[in-house]
Amino acid sequence: MSTSLVVNAGSTSHKLALLELTGEEQLPCLWQARIDWGGAQVGGLLRWRWGDDPWQHDTLSLDHGRRDALAGWLAGTLPTLMERFPITAVGHRIVHGGERFQESQWIGQGQLAALRSLIPLAPLHNKPALDTVELLLNLCPHIPHAGVFDTAFHHTIPEAAITYGLPMAWRQQGIRRYGFHGISHNHMARSMAAATANQDLRLVSLHLGGGCSACAVRGLRCQDTSMGFTPLEGLIMGSRCGSVDPAILLHQLRHGWDLDSLETVLQHQSGLAGLSGISEDMRQVRQAATQGHAQAQLALDVFFTALIRAVGSAVAVLQGVDVVALSGGIGEHDQALQQDLLAHLHWLGVRPARQAPQPPGSHRWRLSGAGPVEVWVVQADEEGAIAQEVARLLENRPPDNPSPGHRITGKPNRTT
Repeated sequence: MSTSLVVNAGSTSHKLALLELTGEEQLPCLWQARIDWGGAQVGGLLRWRWGDDPWQHDTLSLDHGRRDALAGWLAGTLPTLMERFPITAVGHRIVHGGERFQESQWIGQGQLAALRSLIPLAPLHNKPALDTVELLLNLCPHIPHAGVFDTAFHHTIPEAAITYGLPMAWRQQGIRRYGFHGISHNHMARSMAAATANQDLRLVSLHLGGGCSACAVRGLRCQDTSMGFTPLEGLIMGSRCGSVDPAILLHQLRHGWDLDSLETVLQHQSGLAGLSGISEDMRQVRQAATQGHAQAQLALDVFFTALIRAVGSAVAVLQGVDVVALSGGIGEHDQALQQDLLAHLHWLGVRPARQAPQPPGSHRWRLSGAGPVEVWVVQADEEGAIAQEVARLLENRPPDNPSPGHRITGKPNRTT
């Protein structure tokens, strides 16, 4: 049995899953766990389960900090996990790979310094990810570790599309468009290529959740994307502003705003939250709009206008389109947005569906009727997509020192 332990470390949570690498499109999940760090006053809120068993719950003490809590839990959990299943490889989600890490690859202690140099580009995401990579490299040095980068999928974008109209001195500092949500967009592209049996598919993929982005993809290669140097650019998001005229920031700086205050507004007080004055949660904004809340309705309209603008841009880049695919919490579940999108894209040849769109238990389904352009929904499966990348690495570029992965060595250092 080949397996991949997938680790998705974020600023407020850690998600882990052990998946069997069966070669199928949907990989069986053998074990999964999630730690939510938001309730620091009570500790890390842990839940885990084996397969489809009921969830079990616990709380991790934060007396010695989050790193020690995670290290202690992993040191106790991994041997138990390996008693039931060998771990063939570990796959780590890393949001920003910069210009150096342009594809999924095996990583070790030798790459940590280069990876840590990228933390300023995505501090909320890369730092906890790399702290966890270092921790697991120490705990499991005999198991190969892979870095799967959210930016990697976008390295096929042509130079003209990633280059800002800025001086060379700035561009030589690495200031360019990188794109994000690449793991999700890659998953949508592969899923839709399988569903349509078309390896040269022209796809507009829309990842719509707390963060939102659009991609133009042809033949599994990304041609353009809405996010840029950081995940702040592009579509309207839950609390992020998306693209704005940079002169607005100069205007605010001249009127007394400091950098930290500007960043707080752009990252945490804009988007749906700032437009509606209610919430960054699309469900709450939509509910308020149905009750006549004018600013909530404006937020929905601005969100949808930015989305349609991105779709139109992607269709132009691809010189046509075969499929528009949605994923993420909003993309998968907001039926009002789905119907608005179907209605608005009729000019492309999108036809209304003649039957209920979602078969029970499906991981993707067609929203529209069959036609020259179709709209689909693809369930997000970030952990599965990372495990698939690990499987491709194992097949095409086996690690130098493969191991059956049964040993845990070393004790985590306590940090206070």
